[in-house]
Formats: sequence, structure tokens, C-alpha cells
Amino acid sequence: MNPVGRAVYKAFVEGKWLDITYFNKNKVKTRYWIAIKDIVPLKKLLVVEGFNYSIAPEPTELLVYFDSIQAAKVIEGTYYPRNEKLYEDMKLHPQNYAFLTLSPLNINILDYYAECHRLDNQPYIKENTFVRRVDDAELRKKGYYELSESQFQELVSFFRKELGQDRAFRKTLEFALNQLAINTEKGLYVLAYRRLFLDIKNKRLVPAKEITLNWEFKIEGGLYRVSQFLAEDDQHLLDDFEKNQKTITDKIHEYTEGRARVDDFPHVFSLERDYNLDLNSEYQGIVRMFSEERAHEPLRAFFGKLKTPSNRRKNWPLILMDRKVDIDQLLAIHKGLKHPLTYIQGPPGTGKTKTIVNTLLSAFFSGKTVLVASANNHPLNGIYKQLRALVYRDRPILFPAIRLGNRDVVFQSLNEIREMLEKAKDIRIFEKTLDKNKLHHERRTKKLTELLERHERKLDLSERFNAAEEMLARIDQPAFQIFLRANQEDLKNKLGELGEIKEENLDSLIQIDEEELKKYLYFVGAKHIKRLFEPRYAELLEILEIEDYDERVKAFNRYLSNDSNLKLFLRVFPIVITTNISSCRLGSPDAHFDLTIIDEAGQCDPATSLLPILRGRNLMLLGDPEQLRPVILLDKNDNEKLKTKYGINDHYDYLENSIYRVYELVDIITKPILLSSHYRCHKKIISFNNQKFYRSRLKIKSKVEEEKPLVFVDIPDPVSENKNTSLSEAEAILSYLQENTGRKIGIITPFVKQKKLIERLLRENGLETEVGTIHAFQGDEKDIILFSSAITDSTHPGTYGWLKNNRELINVATSRAKERLVLFSCERRILELAEDEDDFFDLYQYIKMNGEKEARPNENRSRALGFKPYSTKTEAEFLETLSHALSICDANCFIRDEVPVKKIVPKKFADPLYYTGQFDFVIFRKSTNRPLIVFELDGPEHEEDEAVKARDRKKKEFLDACGLRLVRVKNSYARRYNYIKDILADFFGSAN
Repeated sequence: MNPVGRAVYKAFVEGKWLDITYFNKNKVKTRYWIAIKDIVPLKKLLVVEGFNYSIAPEPTELLVYFDSIQAAKVIEGTYYPRNEKLYEDMKLHPQNYAFLTLSPLNINILDYYAECHRLDNQPYIKENTFVRRVDDAELRKKGYYELSESQFQELVSFFRKELGQDRAFRKTLEFALNQLAINTEKGLYVLAYRRLFLDIKNKRLVPAKEITLNWEFKIEGGLYRVSQFLAEDDQHLLDDFEKNQKTITDKIHEYTEGRARVDDFPHVFSLERDYNLDLNSEYQGIVRMFSEERAHEPLRAFFGKLKTPSNRRKNWPLILMDRKVDIDQLLAIHKGLKHPLTYIQGPPGTGKTKTIVNTLLSAFFSGKTVLVASANNHPLNGIYKQLRALVYRDRPILFPAIRLGNRDVVFQSLNEIREMLEKAKDIRIFEKTLDKNKLHHERRTKKLTELLERHERKLDLSERFNAAEEMLARIDQPAFQIFLRANQEDLKNKLGELGEIKEENLDSLIQIDEEELKKYLYFVGAKHIKRLFEPRYAELLEILEIEDYDERVKAFNRYLSNDSNLKLFLRVFPIVITTNISSCRLGSPDAHFDLTIIDEAGQCDPATSLLPILRGRNLMLLGDPEQLRPVILLDKNDNEKLKTKYGINDHYDYLENSIYRVYELVDIITKPILLSSHYRCHKKIISFNNQKFYRSRLKIKSKVEEEKPLVFVDIPDPVSENKNTSLSEAEAILSYLQENTGRKIGIITPFVKQKKLIERLLRENGLETEVGTIHAFQGDEKDIILFSSAITDSTHPGTYGWLKNNRELINVATSRAKERLVLFSCERRILELAEDEDDFFDLYQYIKMNGEKEARPNENRSRALGFKPYSTKTEAEFLETLSHALSICDANCFIRDEVPVKKIVPKKFADPLYYTGQFDFVIFRKSTNRPLIVFELDGPEHEEDEAVKARDRKKKEFLDACGLRLVRVKNSYARRYNYIKDILADFFGSAN
């Protein structure tokens, strides 16, 4: 996609002005601000409002040919009403506007994510603008604020200055009309405001209809959060700020004990946000890959374009550091190396990190390049630490993995490279011996690989058998029933031939000589590092010798931004570990790695996760959607507005869904894997999580011994200093710590004020124990977890309502404890507040009864835990429709996939869709080559996107014109549908 076209399209969709440079009809290079009124696509002509203050004080209508535009940039903070008729035409006939988009994918998703990311940062007040104390009521009554000529000129100058600035770090600017701010010791925290947009045509400031909230705010470099001024259980009031404004003001006063002074005067501010990454330039790589028809499977799956499962046959050897692996971990590694897409749900303590490390060893052994990424440093540090801990005969193995990220991380890694070079230079490498050892290890893994191939095959055959069973029960065509019964017998025989695959058989098949493997890794690792002495790496070696901290890091980042240099670098370090955002420094936005692994994918936002995803030809996602979601600062109202503006369905919701969840929703074809063996916590502790959150699918294999794994400490008469605090609990926790020294203990509480109270008490008594809310403990573990609920007589039912079903809090808090979980709370008050469907009450009862009472399971929508994305009704309706459709077919038929509309619809239509559209598959009569039944697989957009629905109606119109039957298949049924399609192809035969 041309950057100019992208900017024009983006400005039009968002209703903003553009700053363009173009050649006018006299071939003179001219600069204008323009707004799109209309587009004549056949002529590539833009009908625009044009404004250049140095030429004329008023905007005028201009005709601008798209090809004459040399540069274009969206002017943020401006307003121009979008031509909705033109927008609908763009959606209905995207091929007519190909000169703008040049892409077969829905770029609105990418524009939506780029905008969300831009706003998902803490703002700060830059300066007060020229407008002083605009009355909010008057502005809302008029619907705009009329600017004087001098004010307008000042604003134009302001925008021109902003457009001209070339910043090292990108910034986004907006005008804000205060609704509610909080006076802090450093300045104003603007909590709620309306955006103001410059209407250039009418010389007005136009306020947004909706109010925007700042959950975090910067003041003089300091960071302030809503939770400092408004209790966690009162923050729901912000969901409807206008309705609850007075209550919010009162609650802030109450929570801060009058220390925070609220300011609702209608000041106008200039708010700025810093963001160090322009996603639009990164996403350009995705658009280019689709335009050039070389988009890989992970990207195709993300955009819902995956229609059939992977049929790759090649198996790769599995290299394991020890025998302590289970069948789920092995299957995850096997699939991750073999298939383009692997989704792994790893509940706490099931060996996600170990699975990743063994995948990296196996990938390295097979000569693959791997990018490991995550949103946070914590999981990446854990992986890197394990790789760096590899030792052969007391000598460190120079495993060729590199840890990249921010400046400090890069600087440290560059020092490590220098140290590795020094250690590697005297290690002698015998190539023939290495080749011989590699072949030896490959042979050792062959039987294990064959077992996993059988296991994978058995899972697939079982699904096919179940699909055929449903067809047999619901389709009453005699010939087809005979075929299905024979098919079932064949599947039964194949399943029988595969035999029972038992986990206890694994040990005999895992043939590992750990010492020999470490020896191989020691020498092959050194071989990789010694490549740096080759002449082609002279530039990189020079960078390593730069003494200045900043210069060395900058030079190295510049080096890796070049595709050729990155390719060279991966010869030495085929494993790169970095954050999602920092992966943008690895070459151009293109596929440079064989495999991308994203750890803790349940905590990764989809916008920045696409950066490492686009760089890998295959993708492995590991995460747990039952644990913490991404930390998002984007305002809820902003998100809904952006979703509406870009026509985004809920599957791609930036605020609600992690990258793991997005893929689980849009890719029904790929079946997730559950790591089901738990090794961390005492059986009685993790059994609660297993019953409550994981449908009892976990096999608990931990061997932790503890006399009292579950303890409830009753605080009968709790004293509360402030809201959501319990001094009595804090004192009881202090006593517990003083009596239980020498153990790794962590303290978790839902409330920030209780955290601060406990910290103060510990500090006063000379104790250092980690205290935090759940985010501080994600991915961590302690021998003992003390859970401080802060429930007292002052706890309101609303507060308890917030706590009772906070499944993330309860799941994370309880699963951090290896040996003992201690709950501190007031039993009497819990019994007074408890309700039905109450997770916290279930936890209290479970602990109180020492794990003898079963926890009520929560509703679960994870496919790895057995949730079906389709309903029984969906399957029944499809099979009933299929049964009726098959009544006109017989054995004298065949099937074709991806059939163009024009191939089966004889009547000519003027609509371009007639020439560009296609159907998923069609059943034809052999003797006449006549189409009988047409099948269409619908993605989620077919139910929600009006333009897509209009195209569907048009395609049905084509079929109705020639009397052809259409069978529609919902996206949620896509995986099952592929099995049914295969059965139909076997029955009728295929022409493809």
C-alpha cells in the first residue's frame, strides 16, 4: 500500500484533515491542508476542501488527482464530517478504491489498533492554550465554540508548528475541555474531559459527544493513577461519568479524606502523549505481504482467512534437557515445530517455561531461527536465565541466544557477546564429530517422534469419527448412510491400529544421554559464536568495541534494523528474546524468523503482538486466558467510538481481548493444546483452582508435603482505619510473619490502601516481605501466600460484589502458593455479605473445610478446556440443511474448492463482485458439469459487517438467478465443517 493512499484513507475514515504536498495543474509543487468531500474512483480524483492560509483565509473546493500527491500526513485534532455515502460505497466495492488500499485484507482492523495504541499511554498537560475558561454548558448547547479570527490564526500556527516538528520520540496532541480534575501537590490530574477538534472549514472548536477518562496521568514526570483517589470497588462509577459525576466527586473526597480537591471548572488544556512506536509503519509490512500474496499462515489466521487445517507431514527431532516432560508438553513442542499455528493454554504450574526452553533447543538443533517475545520482561528473563544456566562439565554452554529490549538490556547483552567471544576463541571445533553427534541424537528421538505422530493422528481421527457420528444420526440419505457406516468402520480400524498411547510408555521412548547432549550443545554453541570472527562480521565487531554507552546501543540497533545485517546476525544468534514492542527493531516489518513464540500471550495486547507475529513464518502462542489480561489504559468510551468508526467486531476488541483470545476467537480451525499436568502447588491448594476455573481437567502431580496447606485466620472484630483497609488483618499478618521466619512468603491483597497499610506496618517493625496486588505476583511463586481480604464491618455490599467474582484475582492469588495458602478475613462479615454465584465465598468455604468441599465450577469459554465454539443447535441446523441439499445428489457427482462466481453463474452481472467473488466449495453433476449445491463458510464479519452482509446478499442474488441452492456455514463450525467436507469429497470424489 502506498503511504499516501494509507494516509488519505485513514484521514477520510477518521474524519480528519490532511497535510499534503502535491503538483497542481500548472505542475507547481504546492502544500495544502485538505479534507475529503468525495472521490471519483475511475479517475482517481479527490474532491476536497482545500486550505492554505498564506494563499486565502477561507477553505475552497479543489480537485486533486491522487497521483499528483507526493506526501500526505493526517492532522490529528482536526475535524471534518465523513461522507457516509462514500464510506458505504468503499465497503461495498473496495476494488474500486484499490488505488488507496491496494490490499485484500480489512485494514480497518490495523488502523483501529494503531489508534488504540496511540491513545493507550499516559497523557500530561503540555500548556494552557489560547482559549480561557470556555463554558461547557454553553459549548454543549451550541454544539461548537466559535473562534475569533485571531484565535483561528493562532491555532493554525500551532498545528503548523506541530506538523513541522521531527521528534525522536513520537507524540500525540489533543485539546481537552476539563470535566473533572484533581489538584495534586504537583499539579492537575485531568481525570475526565471532552476532546475538542478544530473544524477548519467553519473556524470552530467542536467538542466530542463522549467524555474521555484518564486512568493514569503524568505530572512533572510523576505517575498518578485513579486508584490513588477512587477505591477499586467505586471505579465502576466511571463507566457512566455524566450520570455519576457528583457521586464520583463525593467518593474521591471520602476516599482521600478530603485531601484531594476536585476541580470541575471548564479549563481548556493541551494534552500530550508520548509513544515510541508508530504502528502504522509496522503494519505497512502486513499490508505489503498480503498485497504481494505472500502473507504467512499466522497472519492469514489473524484476519480469519484460514479455512483448512495444516497438512504438513515433516516431523522434527525433539531435543530435551531431561526426562521430566509429559505428553502434553511433548505434543506442544512437536506441533510447534511442525505446524504453522500452535495455541497452548498453560494453567499455573504446568510447565510453560520448560515447554518453551525445550522447543528452543529442538528448533536450534534443526537449524531454525526463533523469535521469543512477550509484553513483559519477567517471563522473558525466566526463559533466558534457563538457557544461560546450561553447563557442560562445569563450563558454561555458550548457547547462541540473545536477550534484547530496552537500552540497558541491549548494553548488557553486547557485553555478554564480548565475554562469549573471549570464551569461544580457544574452543576447538571438530565439524565431522559434530555432524556425527547430531545424527546420533536424531536417531535417539525417532521413536518418540513416531509416538507423537501417532498421538496427533489419533486425536484427529477421533474428531473425524465424532463428526461422522453426528452426520450418521442426522442425514437420512440411504446411499450416504451406507457410505458413512463403512467410513466409521474404517476409522475404528485405524484407531485400533494406533493402539493405546499411554503416558507411562514415554519414559522408555525418551532416550536422552544428558551428558552427550550438553557436550554437543557446548561445541555447536561455540561454533556459532566463533562465526563472529569471519570478515563479514567486521562491522558488528567494531560496534562491540564502541566505549560510549549510548553510541554502542544506537549503532547496534541501527545494525539490526537492516535486513541483510539481521540475516547475518541470525547465523550467530538464531534465538532472539525480546519484548513485543522492541521486536520492531529487528529488520523491516517482514518475516525474518522461522518461528515466533509469544509467552504469556493472555497478557499481551493484540496491537503490539502483531510486531513479532508478522516477523515469524510460524507461530506458537502460550498463555492462560483464565489469568491476568493485558493492562490497558485506553478509555472504554474511546474504544467503543473507535470500534464504531472502523466497523470492528467484538473478536478484535482491543480493550477486552488479549492476542491469545483474538486467535482463539477468529481461528476455529486450529485446535488448542492444554498443558494439563500441574507440578507446583500442594494438591489441596490447586484443587480449588482446578474445580473452579479449569473444569477439573488438571492432573495434579505435585509432590509438595505440608501438614496444613489451607489455613483460615478469622478476624472477629476487625478495626478499619479507612475504606478498604483492615488494621486488624495487617496486625495479624505481622504476627504471622514474626512466627514463621525462614520461609518464602508473599502477601496479596485486592486493595491498594490495604497494601500500603501492611507495608507501613512491616516497615515500622523492620520486616521485608513482598506485598502487592495480583499484578505484582503474576508468574511468581512463594512457599506461603497470605491473602488479606480487608473485609470489615465497613465493607459495603458493593465492595464485596466487586471482590466476590474477581476471578483473575482469586485464580492468580491462590495459585502462587506452593505449600500453604492463608486467608485472613472476618468470618461473620463474609457470612453477612455472601451471595449465590460467589467465588470468594467458595474460596472461604473451601479453605475453612480444608479442601473437603468442592468448589462450584465457573462458566468457561476456553476451547483448550473442551468448550465447543458452536452450539448443538448450530450443528443440527447445518446437518439438517445438508441432508435436504444432498437429496438432489447421487454418486455421479464431484466437488471443487474455491470456485469463482462467474464459473457457475451463467448470467452476466454488472456488479464487480460477479467477476471477483468465489464460493468455498461446490458439488457438481459429473455427466453435465452442472453445479448443484454451493457452500459458503462465513467468518465473524458475515454476521456483523453490513458491507460484507450486502456482498453476501448480492452473491445469493446471483445464485437465485440460476436456481442454485446455497448452504451457509457459520465460522464457529469451521473446524467440524472441514471434516464433513472431507467426508463429502470422499463420497463424491474431488476434481481438484
